Amino acid sequence: LSLHDALPIYMWSLGCVLGFLYSGVHIMKGKDEKDQLSAIMEVLGVPPKELIEKASRKDQLFNEDLTPKQLSSKVRIPGSKNLKSLLNCKDEKFLSFIKGCLTYDPEERLTPETAIVHEWILEALKKAPEDHLNLSVDSEKLM
Repeated sequence: LSLHDALPIYMWSLGCVLGFLYSGVHIMKGKDEKDQLSAIMEVLGVPPKELIEKASRKDQLFNEDLTPKQLSSKVRIPGSKNLKSLLNCKDEKFLSFIKGCLTYDPEERLTPETAIVHEWILEALKKAPEDHLNLSVDSEKLM
């Protein structure tokens, strides 16, 4: 949508990467920018109208009534795919984390600060061996 949101784009990317690492499948793969947006909408539905209205390229991507234009030769129906099915995942906490990363509105998306205290992360930290919880980096060892 060409909305400039700096740091939140990294959280979006994290959601995509974790989804791929979990499933081995690109969950929203497109062959070009327009097909990519169609693939995203196929999974997440149409973006909120408030975001579409702010988009600098809305006229190229959406009709006057803010419904999506047919953006690719492949017919993709917004909201027709389910993240849980695509990932073949039953872990509701993991799905919640991914959905938090893949929220259209950057203001509502997980931030690094909210992600680190998400129940999926906290549960994983409880299960981690004590010696793996030391997150400090010894710069001497890196050189």
